[in-house]
Amino acid sequence: MIKEFKSLSPAETQDIGLQIANLLQAGDTVALIGEMGAGKTVMAKGICQGLGYNGEVTSPSYIHVHQYAGVVDILHVDFYLDESEKSIFDLGLDEYIGGDYITLIEWADRFPQFLPENCWWIKITLSFNVRNNRKIILSRHEN
Repeated sequence: MIKEFKSLSPAETQDIGLQIANLLQAGDTVALIGEMGAGKTVMAKGICQGLGYNGEVTSPSYIHVHQYAGVVDILHVDFYLDESEKSIFDLGLDEYIGGDYITLIEWADRFPQFLPENCWWIKITLSFNVRNNRKIILSRHEN
């Protein structure tokens, strides 16, 4: 499955996250990839809102993991500052991924070996030709 979106603003990126949330269920993992400032956290905010969480969603870069309560519990993880597989392993994600949570992982491409085979991938690419123009590709490879 591959679906492509275009966003011209943070609000549109968040709305796309709301749409994507409708596709998710407990046990799903979403790998968010894109360069710094692409909109990964904005996308996560839309997904969390679509899953019934209306509180603040911020980047977990320095904390590593935020947990939100929605219709389904959500783990919001960031691999950006992690330097080794050991630091990822020490987060204990293996106890949560595929369980009762929906797991959103920013910078997931840094350590793809920790992701399940059937996870969702959201790649956000900035276009420098038009301000705030983003191409968002959602894909999933089913087992």
